[in-house]
Amino acid sequence: MKFLRGVVVCAMAVGFVASGCGKESGLEGKVVDGQGKAMAGLKVTATKLEPVQGYEQFETTTSPDGTFRFDRLFRSSEYLLKPLSEKWSTEPSLRVESGSRGKTKLLPSAMVIRFTVSAEGVIRDSKTGLEWYVGPDTQASWDQASAWVTGLSAGGGGWRMPAQTELGTLFESGKGGHNLPPVFKTTGRFVWSGEMSGSSSPLGFNFGGGVEVWGGRGYSGERAFAVRAGR
Repeated sequence: MKFLRGVVVCAMAVGFVASGCGKESGLEGKVVDGQGKAMAGLKVTATKLEPVQGYEQFETTTSPDGTFRFDRLFRSSEYLLKPLSEKWSTEPSLRVESGSRGKTKLLPSAMVIRFTVSAEGVIRDSKTGLEWYVGPDTQASWDQASAWVTGLSAGGGGWRMPAQTELGTLFESGKGGHNLPPVFKTTGRFVWSGEMSGSSSPLGFNFGGGVEVWGGRGYSGERAFAVRAGR
């Protein structure tokens, strides 16, 4: 009789944990690129912001449809979700709270990874398919910017100066220091384009206001960005 009582107690204990009454909780989400396409086979880490032994960090991989799941997170706790790749890095991360005890929480929206940066510093925009390279963070004339772009060999070369419309695709109000995504590390808000107004007035883009600007070829007040079609 004592043995049977012990079996019953153990079964109840197993049922207690299996029903989700332990410390663990779950979290489900999805990762997509700038066009909303699923990013499969991508590693995602979940790091607890206030470490608890055994629950500090977990790693999972996205499924073919871009979804991921964590099953052993500490209940009702804040975690930082971060995508990882051996080929690139990215700025986006997401601060979330895990589910309550024994529950799985579903993220209300997908994690969007629009920009990725290669080891060489090539920035890929998955929304437009363009690749970018940020020039030296110093003021430059249009001629200096053009010479820098022409001589750029990073990532296999093939670079050119951007069009006004291409620079406009990078404008995101409230992002970074000058309405630019943080991966574009520059302290300047003016960037030269490869276009001209007339025969001698090169055009630039003002990220402070999201508008076109122009100046003389010798005006040294803008930055140089290079662009090319995605490879």
